[in-house]
Amino acid sequence: MCNLFSLFNKRAFIYSIFVAFWAVLFAPSIQLYAQELELTAEVDKNKLTLEDSIYLKIIALGSQNSPAPQLPPLPDFRVRSGGTSSSTQIINGNISASSAHTFILTPKKAGEFIIGPATLSKDGKTYKTEPIKVTVSEPSRESREESLAYVEASLSNKNPYVGEQLIYTFKFYRKTGVQNLNLDTPYDQLKFRKDSLGKTRNYEQNINGVIWKVLELPIAYFPTQEGSTEIPPAILEMDILVRSSRPSRQSPLDEIFDNPFFRSRRQIQHKILRTRNFKVSVKPLPKSTVPLENFSGLAGQFQLSAELGKSELETGDTTTLTIAITGTGNIEEANIGLKGVSENFKVYSDQPVFEKTIQDQKLGGKKTFKFALVPLKPGKLLIPPISLSYFDPEKERYETIRTQALYISSIKSQDEEKIEKDSVKDFSNQTDSIKKNIKILGEDIFPIHIHLEDFTNKKISGQDKILYLAFIIFPIVLFVLASRHSNFLRRSNADPKFFKSRQAYKIVQQRMDNLGTITEPKLFVAELSHLLKEYIGNKFQFTGASLTSKEAEILLNETNLGNEIRKSAFQLLEKLETLQYSSATDISRDDLLEESRHLLGVMEKRK
Repeated sequence: MCNLFSLFNKRAFIYSIFVAFWAVLFAPSIQLYAQELELTAEVDKNKLTLEDSIYLKIIALGSQNSPAPQLPPLPDFRVRSGGTSSSTQIINGNISASSAHTFILTPKKAGEFIIGPATLSKDGKTYKTEPIKVTVSEPSRESREESLAYVEASLSNKNPYVGEQLIYTFKFYRKTGVQNLNLDTPYDQLKFRKDSLGKTRNYEQNINGVIWKVLELPIAYFPTQEGSTEIPPAILEMDILVRSSRPSRQSPLDEIFDNPFFRSRRQIQHKILRTRNFKVSVKPLPKSTVPLENFSGLAGQFQLSAELGKSELETGDTTTLTIAITGTGNIEEANIGLKGVSENFKVYSDQPVFEKTIQDQKLGGKKTFKFALVPLKPGKLLIPPISLSYFDPEKERYETIRTQALYISSIKSQDEEKIEKDSVKDFSNQTDSIKKNIKILGEDIFPIHIHLEDFTNKKISGQDKILYLAFIIFPIVLFVLASRHSNFLRRSNADPKFFKSRQAYKIVQQRMDNLGTITEPKLFVAELSHLLKEYIGNKFQFTGASLTSKEAEILLNETNLGNEIRKSAFQLLEKLETLQYSSATDISRDDLLEESRHLLGVMEKRK
């Protein structure tokens, strides 16, 4: 009986290998008869609240490597990519292949909405999904005492002047553990400039006897245009840990097993919390009293100072004039010009330096301007007072501040005096009588030397030494470079991944230069995202063109890049995917290119 059973198992095993072999051998030919491509769409739920998200899945049946589908305009949702997947099944000799693209849709407001047909083009044909109806309702109005978490925001001023600093404070209250926090604070980039006011603060607060853990994030907004506008709600997406309702034993180990590593007694709920929006009415700066002295649109409170590197110098020498603007407000936009200086000095300006600081929860800092001054003539030379005008929102008027007048004592250069004393005499002005006393007694085969410098000791100049040294070192350097290039070519042929890694940065830079020819914003974003992922794939030697942001996060975590660089890469890739599938058309191409080039440069240096 045992022998018969063993024989049966052996035959079954051999038969399985035989079937698998012929299935693999004829798989390409079988795929030719695969079913016609079919595009479908499905969601995980049709009814939700503003605290939930929809997982929209676009499935392409009959294709394992289908291109990404084109989503319809979704102005009422915030769209993020949720990844891709593919599968192949062989049932009774029939192959069933499919690929799925998942998108996460977060509603912006309550109401009934239609998710229009998604489209996919392949082999000259266009496929569409059926529209889907969803209903979004307001979340239940449970009291804050009953809720596990809530958010709120405040704004320092709803009626500011153009350029006046607004303090937006976001607060997140919670009574339980959370994870996978994702905060989005949207704003209109054409009407505001946004800046961080430092790191988040974490503290505890007692509210009606309940201890809440609070996360506070301050943000500075600077309005750039007058008129009515708004700051949209901040959106916090997270996974909240909810204690299971089943009874549990009370023991000293309960606190240990409340740790996220032990979640047998906890459930995870995905939540989306929103703050309220703020209507803002921006007032223009008064036009009737605009000062003409160095006004560049500053609004805030500022101080001005000026100092010289040295006040006594020779003509042709250089001194440095340092002008510093300090205070709170939009100081980064400050600009300084020198008037009445070019008459006495040659002026060379340096690049301004800005140092950001936080003072009393307001954004400020110090902006330094440096000018190199070269006196054009000797004497006591004047640098007139330097002025700066700005608008003070608290006093609602313009202010002008000035520095003290500065003086430089310039004396004639000693080299110029020496040149005048030791100047060569002009023999052409000699009298004819002296010339007649000069007689030529004879000629020699050597040239006659009549200049004093002809009799000085001749030495090899520094320039000649460098030239001789170059002739000696050049062949050695050439040999080393040729050897390294030969080793590089040999290794490139033996290891193609090594060659791709070395050339990744050069290739992506060249292809980025050609992005300017793309006029379609969505196509531009898609191609830029593809280039970044292709660089990651080539540089770190894994296939990256089909990566999502989450997949790139997992793979980049295995590299030796720093946390800040990895975080910047994740955020940029996710931003590009969001822009690619959102309905927004005001895409800042130059900003995206600059951010991408900067990130690639940093990654290339760290690698």
